[in-house]
Amino acid sequence: MSGMNAQVLETTPGIPETAGRNGQTRDGRKINILFMIDTFFGVGGTEKQLLELIARLDKRKFSCYVCPFYFSEEMLSRVTQLGAQVWPTPIKRIYGLSGLRQAFGLISKMHRCKIDIVSTFHFAADTYGVLVAKLAGVPCVVSNRRDTGDHHHNKYSLLIKMLNPLVDRYFAVCDAVASHITEDYGVDRNKVRTIHSGIDLSKTPRVGRDKLEALRARHGIARDAFVVGNISHLRPEKGYDVFFEAIRRVKPEIPGLKVLAVGSILPSEKPFLDRIMRFARDKGIEENLILTGYVSNATDYIGLMDIACLTAVRNEGFSNALLEEMMFGKPVIATDVGGNREAIVHKESGIIIPPNDAEALASWILKLYRDPGLRKRLGQAAKKRVHAYFRIEKTVSEFEKQYVELYREANKQMGVRR
Repeated sequence: MSGMNAQVLETTPGIPETAGRNGQTRDGRKINILFMIDTFFGVGGTEKQLLELIARLDKRKFSCYVCPFYFSEEMLSRVTQLGAQVWPTPIKRIYGLSGLRQAFGLISKMHRCKIDIVSTFHFAADTYGVLVAKLAGVPCVVSNRRDTGDHHHNKYSLLIKMLNPLVDRYFAVCDAVASHITEDYGVDRNKVRTIHSGIDLSKTPRVGRDKLEALRARHGIARDAFVVGNISHLRPEKGYDVFFEAIRRVKPEIPGLKVLAVGSILPSEKPFLDRIMRFARDKGIEENLILTGYVSNATDYIGLMDIACLTAVRNEGFSNALLEEMMFGKPVIATDVGGNREAIVHKESGIIIPPNDAEALASWILKLYRDPGLRKRLGQAAKKRVHAYFRIEKTVSEFEKQYVELYREANKQMGVRR
């Protein structure tokens, strides 16, 4: 990463050397980045990726600030330990009196801390945060897009389109999301950059035999069971109804089948959970299912899996769980939504199937069950692909490159205006 950074930070001809080789501004200070995010509880993939980014950005070049609207004290403490300053900003309604009062405080802080770049995540930050940043005169505003936004209603889409001119750069988590931004929201493609998520391969979890045996005992999984897993929140867009239908189809062919559904269950999704569990009872697969609920380290369960499935039907970005499963060398069946096809090469490092296709999912589960050699080949190729293309160091290096580029462009424009 150091070689790439050195290249990025060299002075570009015709651009004032406002960010030098050490990443500092001309007046000797670092580039100040404020990350604004709606929810900060450490559960979602976006929050985990943001933590990795804050931890790894070069402290000689960047100072980090974090402004969450809904948060846990634990996450605030973790961010502080990483050396970032935290601006917890609870807002009842972003466009009500609460939002207005907080806006004045945020503008004051942005001035006082000389924020150079505001980087937003999710709806409230992408709208309210963008407006506040512009009112504060922040030179650069970045909107990070983490999914294809298929759940957004027309009012949201209209608001996003209205605010497009205020955003200097969009960071898309995959090419599929980049296409969504340009095609559905009318954003100039020149303003969009794709930065794939990455994972820390140096901290590859080693789930020991004792831990695996303890998990087997806790959930009643026999050693000779064949385990099919799905790591994702239990929400309709994750395709669990399709997943359960595929399990119904393969159950007669797979003795000792166990199915791991690893993910949190929100109270708002209880009607959906009731519906799919009623299906499971009616179709005789409830005894095969293990719903773990929220677990602090979902990767512990990957070691139990013979096959990993990602069955999302819409609103997908670039799945951290998918990368982790590939890192563990597991054969993965994933639907062709979001950036899954960018992570997996079909039939080389995994299997890509159409969304909402229980027949295709069941067919591939059976093929992999019957062919241990194919499972091994796909898993090994998946692991090699993650090591080659999706390392966290590569992700952070690209963010650093983009932040420095943005800072320079903003200072060049300010120089022209003066």
